[in-house]
Amino acid sequence: MKVRALTKKDDLAGWLAEHWGEDRIVVHGEAFSSGDLDGLVAERDGLIGGMLTYVVRDHTMEIVSLDASRRREGIGSSLVKRALQLAKRRGLERVVVTTTNDNLTALGFWQALGFRLCALR
Repeated sequence: MKVRALTKKDDLAGWLAEHWGEDRIVVHGEAFSSGDLDGLVAERDGLIGGMLTYVVRDHTMEIVSLDASRRREGIGSSLVKRALQLAKRRGLERVVVTTTNDNLTALGFWQALGFRLCALR
């Protein structure tokens, strides 16, 4: 699997619409459209298997979305590990992500990658 930077040819808007229902994501009351986001793409044999999107502000990378076309194949983990490497190379102080407190699968996934819970809302 190859992880690379997102480009305009990757059709992030179409990916988000297919996997999230539309190309706009709301986090903590802030709406992000596909044009607002940077990202990473996981490819295997020329096919997109997953995408991660993020924004950078105030020395922090916020992961806005993460989705893989197939679960439990290392796609999401590969994307997150590359995002962490990118944040470190850019000298960012932290990487944050938000998920709902009832999504136990996601909570376990993020904790397995070294993230820790810092707020419950």
